Amino acid sequence: MSWRQQRNIMAFAKSYGYVRFFHPADQAKQEYWSGFAIYGAKQIIDVPDDETLLLKLRELFSPIAPTAKFYTSAKKIKTEIDFKIPRDVASPLTVSWQHKGFNLYGRDDFFKSIRLNRPPLLPEEKRPQPILIASANVSAYQGKKYRLSMRIRNQNKSDDRELSIFYRNALESRPSPEIHTNISAQSLQLERTITSSQEEIAIGMQLLDGLNLDVKDLKLEILDRNKRIPLELNKDVAAENKPLTNTIILSAKDTLAAPLFSRKHHLGDYIDEEMVPGIRCMVPTAVPGDATRTFPLVAEKDIFAFQAAIAQDKAHRSNQAGSFLEVRLGNLVIAWNVLRHSFPYWRDVEHHPDSLFNHSAKAAFKAMDSDGFIKVLKEMTTALNDGHIMIDFFDGSHRPDSLSAPLLFARAGEQVVIKGILDDQLKSKIANGDQVIEINGLGAAQYIENQKKLISGSPQWKDMAALTRLSNGDDKSELQLKLNHHGEDTTIFLKRTRPAVQYRSGKSSDFERKSGWVTSDIYYFDLTRRSFSKEMIDTLKQAKAVIFDMRGYPVDDQVFDIINLLQTKKQKIHLFSFPEILWPNMTNNRYDRAIAVSRPADRHLSIKAYFLTDASAQSASETFLAQIRYFKLGKLIGQPTSGTNGTINVLLMQGKYRMTFSGLFTQNGDGSKHHAIGIVPDIQVEPTVASYQQREDNVLKVAIEEAKNGR
Repeated sequence: MSWRQQRNIMAFAKSYGYVRFFHPADQAKQEYWSGFAIYGAKQIIDVPDDETLLLKLRELFSPIAPTAKFYTSAKKIKTEIDFKIPRDVASPLTVSWQHKGFNLYGRDDFFKSIRLNRPPLLPEEKRPQPILIASANVSAYQGKKYRLSMRIRNQNKSDDRELSIFYRNALESRPSPEIHTNISAQSLQLERTITSSQEEIAIGMQLLDGLNLDVKDLKLEILDRNKRIPLELNKDVAAENKPLTNTIILSAKDTLAAPLFSRKHHLGDYIDEEMVPGIRCMVPTAVPGDATRTFPLVAEKDIFAFQAAIAQDKAHRSNQAGSFLEVRLGNLVIAWNVLRHSFPYWRDVEHHPDSLFNHSAKAAFKAMDSDGFIKVLKEMTTALNDGHIMIDFFDGSHRPDSLSAPLLFARAGEQVVIKGILDDQLKSKIANGDQVIEINGLGAAQYIENQKKLISGSPQWKDMAALTRLSNGDDKSELQLKLNHHGEDTTIFLKRTRPAVQYRSGKSSDFERKSGWVTSDIYYFDLTRRSFSKEMIDTLKQAKAVIFDMRGYPVDDQVFDIINLLQTKKQKIHLFSFPEILWPNMTNNRYDRAIAVSRPADRHLSIKAYFLTDASAQSASETFLAQIRYFKLGKLIGQPTSGTNGTINVLLMQGKYRMTFSGLFTQNGDGSKHHAIGIVPDIQVEPTVASYQQREDNVLKVAIEEAKNGR
């Protein structure tokens, strides 16, 4: 990538972000932005000089931001803007953006983006409604592949919108879309692997506004070698929801969006920023309008030409994959701008956002394919130290690391050791506590450091995630390990036989303890494997002490009932804040503090409570533990938590790329820093080689001793 190309794409990227998220003209419709980023990157990358660059920027943005100005830094320009308000508009409205985070789906979701004096992007009544169709028990087929197939028919043959089909397992509270397709499709098919912990598959759809859809021949089959085993589908789940066949979700009349906060832009407000040395842009952040238009108006022929250019550019590519340079650069422009203007932790990032973009643009030039571009996005976002960041393909169509070896790895001091063997046939040549010396011919420490270069988060989260994903790979390769086994070095080659794992509870091993009585008056409750129910209260009341294990993610939200049961008075806590985004670059913005009030339950647990934790305690686990710590309801034992909390925002890009990241600002209950630090336990306990050799959970052991002594 030449200096000239780097300068061109940076100028376009900054212009794109300022206009997309802060310029409120009606012409800048949401459906343009993905295609425009790719089209614009292609148009701008090879312009030969600054004069042509300025001309091209004006040409690209004039149909959607007619009042934006692009000029050289040496030139003085008038900041007053003639919006060409028609004479018959006596009292124009002021239209401007407000964001609480970024709403990246174009619908009223957790994060909100609205234009004042304009209808919402999509009213609440028009949101796609998830509807369950059927479910099946798959506990007998864990690790097997399955195929889901169906035929669909839309009554409205001219409807070419998208349909989302999702599946979820029994532990997921929110379904994730697995297929995006045109409604006009005749048949659909999905093949996946049932995870080792999955007991149920629930099948459903998200129906769009005004959709009239029939589904027929719904089948779920297990693929076992050359056999297809049909599964019986329970369709009673649909009775609890709206019926699927001939469902119509009525539209609602558009109303003006309610303000998100009191601050707002006024006519005359604008962004004036240097995009690259010597070239600036000025973008109004408020424009006048009436009930149906913003001013100045843009000729319809110019809008149509703009739309046609984007559509024709897309049609010239066989697909939107990362094998095309413009797709890689366009998606980089989108992802970088979303983070630049909404990610709440830039103060903690060592690198300047511009340097991250420039480095990533150079890497995108060399990437050549979809997998290479995934790596580019991972390398860029690693610098943000956000454990919520995940980069993948949202339809699951391309997963190069699809399998893993049947081993679990852990850190014991500076050593990497085996902490679990999931295949009994390996136990004759591998033992718990064996030191891992080399991985695929590279020293274990260096191999893990290389893995961590593609993982975002705190130091403890990166280390745990790298160890969890250590053996992931494709089905055609083997994992080579050099181990110290009973004092002798040995090299083994392992086939990957289990589904790949991205996240696993930190306590996962082949010697995990199940919930139950440890002694006659000490109870152990694994909150990551078992749901907390009110029926458990009578059992726990019999205990002198209860050890709650939160090394991982809670099964469901009922875990928060424990806080109320331990409390004796009403208490408040401030953990989360919404960024109120009015200006770019996360500057001059404020935060809306979310105060949570917690009240004692009708029944009280008068017990000594101990909570086990480590870096796999992330997000909801940390919300729970933060309240335990701040309200002084128990003692924390283990290692620091992940340091990653706050609701995830999701960006979907062309080529089926997906990026998730933390959208809220989070702090600890006492106001101290949480991001990339986590919650530090009262008693820190580190695993040892001896504890793994003896198949002993030394964190739980310390907690039991504390409980026995009443400390």
